Amino acid sequence: MCYRCWMIFCLAGAIVWADIAYGQDARTSYHNAAAMIVMRQIGHQLLLASGDDTSRVMPVQQVAENEYRISFESSFIFQPDSLIAIANRYLATSSLPAAYVVNVLECKSLEVVYGFAQGVNNQPPPCTGRNQQKGCYQVQVIFPQTSGSGSPAILLGAGVSLLALSGMFVWQRRRRRPSENATDVVSVTTIETALPVQLGDYTFYPTRQQLIYQQQEVILTLKEAKLLSIFVKHINELISREQLQKEGWEEEGVITGRSLDMFVSKLRKHLQQDASVKLVNVHGRGYKLEIT
Repeated sequence: MCYRCWMIFCLAGAIVWADIAYGQDARTSYHNAAAMIVMRQIGHQLLLASGDDTSRVMPVQQVAENEYRISFESSFIFQPDSLIAIANRYLATSSLPAAYVVNVLECKSLEVVYGFAQGVNNQPPPCTGRNQQKGCYQVQVIFPQTSGSGSPAILLGAGVSLLALSGMFVWQRRRRRPSENATDVVSVTTIETALPVQLGDYTFYPTRQQLIYQQQEVILTLKEAKLLSIFVKHINELISREQLQKEGWEEEGVITGRSLDMFVSKLRKHLQQDASVKLVNVHGRGYKLEIT
């Protein structure tokens, strides 16, 4: 498949994935906002049932993806029967899951002083008909944990995009990697430089145009490999600019000094991770590959 086709395929996959993810985020935001309103309604009705119509319901906290906590400004008395009826009435008419657990927590210790479950089992709620004493309470509402972190559509979009990117990367690497048997790669190499060459912590493979540093691989261009092969034959020796131009580009025609400097600069960046390997510019004369 051509490079342009890969790019189009990858871009299309990314657009679809982003659109699905954006829609999922929007739905999640709406769901959370609606849940907050339901929680405040439960808190408000619980205070009214206890005879308190003046104190406030504090901001609802979403402490986890599936857990909400309702706090109150003042202490109050609650009846389990009223709590069950209020919670079931408002949660049943919402878009929230039909199964849930409601706990009443003591503010300081966060111990559960009362709780019941809906849609979890067929057992009746416990301790109904018994009034709870006045205290500082928080109401905790927990829904079943979702089974996955993303919708199937989002995961599919991610997989398609990843596959496209991986295919493009492999195609590019195969296109750039020269054939092992090619006769026109690094024509200046000799029997010695055709073998792997150790340059400090680097290993240079001339015929593969490959430079490796601690398992990090760099694929050199043909010109970069040619130039480095010339330096390899003259380690710690000054090579004139004229010699570099003649050996590296005599078959391609005229080469400017600026082009030579550009390729040397690229090689210097490839070799900068090992301080013992340096490409030194001797002003007005040439370059030297120094290995200490």
